[in-house]
Amino acid sequence: MQIAKDQMAGQPQFTDRALIADGVLVMTMWFSGDRAAALALCADLRSRIAGPAGDDPMREHVVALVRSATGYIAAGSGDIVEAATDLRMSYPAAVATKDMPIAAVAGVGMAALAQALGEAETGAIMLGAAARVRGSDDMTDPAIVLVTADLRRALGERFTEKYAEGKGLATPRAVAALAPSACDQRSAGTGPRPAASKRSTTACR
Repeated sequence: MQIAKDQMAGQPQFTDRALIADGVLVMTMWFSGDRAAALALCADLRSRIAGPAGDDPMREHVVALVRSATGYIAAGSGDIVEAATDLRMSYPAAVATKDMPIAAVAGVGMAALAQALGEAETGAIMLGAAARVRGSDDMTDPAIVLVTADLRRALGERFTEKYAEGKGLATPRAVAALAPSACDQRSAGTGPRPAASKRSTTACR
């Protein structure tokens, strides 16, 4: 049995499945309140996904999904630098998959980062753009439910307006609206800190 496990561990398809499964697990830990364990697993996931891709055809899917999860959690913990680093990797990988629901997952992570930066209006636009890219709203996803609640608290009635603005974009523009590059200037050079309260929308555009 151990030999079989060792053989599977060396094959990309099994490594991919393990990484994606742990990406789901780390989000479950985070939402259940086991924050310390979730942060530890995030660090482990980053180390495991950093190796060479080789001929792995699933690499973009894995990077997009796992880095979106670790980026979302980093944003939620106030570690803006780590969140921005993760999401700068997840977004291009998600776009490269040409799988729009995966691009939407990266977009939810970006909305969480914008909210952590105090850019609530931009976060709401990104959340709406993610819904546009996905093809529908999805309030069954705890990640979306929590960032929506945070953004509603910050924006009040303006949340609906800004969310609709993002959701009303044509799909190519909605995908572009989720790009993390415009947030680089503000996130650079800042370490772990509480979520900002300032609401300026210039940094992420």
